[in-house]
Order: sequence, then structure tokens, then C-alpha cells
Amino acid sequence: MNRWLMAAALMVAASSIAYAEQEGYKVKPDDRNVLIPFTSIANPFDAGFFAHTNHMLYIGPWTQGGDLPIQPLLALTHGPLLAATPSGYGPSQIRGAYGVPSTGGSGVICIVDAYNYASALNDFNVFSAQYGLPQETSTNVTASSNQHFQIVYQGGTVPRNNGGWAQEEALDIEWAHAMAPNAKVVLVEAQSNSNANLYAAEQVAATVAGCRECSNSWGGGESSGEASNDSNFVHAGVVFFRR
Repeated sequence: MNRWLMAAALMVAASSIAYAEQEGYKVKPDDRNVLIPFTSIANPFDAGFFAHTNHMLYIGPWTQGGDLPIQPLLALTHGPLLAATPSGYGPSQIRGAYGVPSTGGSGVICIVDAYNYASALNDFNVFSAQYGLPQETSTNVTASSNQHFQIVYQGGTVPRNNGGWAQEEALDIEWAHAMAPNAKVVLVEAQSNSNANLYAAEQVAATVAGCRECSNSWGGGESSGEASNDSNFVHAGVVFFRR
């Protein structure tokens, strides 16, 4: 427990002041910098300075000066608790936290990973069915005419399977689809996780029709000559992201 939480907890024990109940928090009437959340359950709308605890929280001075105004704070933090099935954060909660509409997304999102994810199309559709997202109706995962999901092989042939990388690829394709349901997700699979193949996969991604954003879920150690690799991420009209 940090010093502010400790100090706040001691203040609660020593004080007999009544606390008002307001929108899911207990508020000290004469100091709105101090709040007590009613629950320790995580809320996808919580602001970054919140922790979930049964101790009083010292929030600190409002950045604009003076006491912390409770209504703007509640607008940031107060929202529905976990409602997804299976239990956890579902697409609607995550989109809500970022203010992304359920009909968002357009164009093509490319994702670069390594090795083959053999059950990608099936898993993509199972995830989509669970959360009411558009499913890929094509049974040919490599067809460029697919509307929602496609795989492109960097080397022109199917890479060998790799369970560890498949987990990463599942996370990438499913949550890209969850956040932008109307965009097409294209998974570009490098032949291996070597730098040479991953960089080659970047070149392939940049040539995918309609691709304007390319997300990369891989990394490596830094080196003195790493700037020489920057050219792999310079393509007109394509923005490369590192997750």
C-alpha cells in the first residue's frame, strides 16, 4: 500500500465524519479528493488513477486546481460492471472504455506474426459468434475476396505450426476484429520468427490491397545497427504499429 493509501486509511480510522454515498462511491463532504469505491471489481470505465480497494483513496489535487469535482470524475469512472460471457471483459466493454462505436472500422488491418495458426479461421468465427461480430463466410482462408478475415503467407507456402505463436495470433486477430468489426483483418504469417522473415513479412503486408495500418506483435533486442532496419517500415500510405 502506498503512502497516500496508508495515510487515507489512518484518517478514516481517526475520523467520525459521515461520508455521503454518491454514484457508486463514498465521498467525504469537505474533501472530494478522497473517495471510497463500493466495490473491488474492476470497471472498464475506470480512469488510470483509480485503484480498487476497500481503503479510502487519496486522489490528489485536481489538475485544474482546487477540490476534485466529483461529476467529471464519475463521468470517467462510472459505468456498467462486468457483463460479458464468458466472465471477463468482452468487446462491448473494451469498446466502451475507449469510446469506440460497435459499428466502427473500415478498410484493411494487417497483422504480422510468425508461423502458422492452423485453426485461425475457425477460431475467428467462434469468437465472432460468441460476441455478435461479423463472421467470415468463406471457407478458403487465403482468398483475397474474403470480407472479414484472410491469411497471407510471407513465403508463399504455409509455415509450420507453432502453438505459442498461435496464441499470440489469436489475440491479435480477434481483438482487432472486436475493436473494428467492419474492417477486414489480414494476418500475414512469416515463415519463421527470424528477423529476415519478419522483415520480409512487413514488405508483403505493405502490398496487401487496401492495407493502411499494419500491427506488429513481435520484437527483438536492441543493437547499435538497428536503424539500418528502419527501411522495412517505410511504405507510402501505410502506418506501422508496434504492440
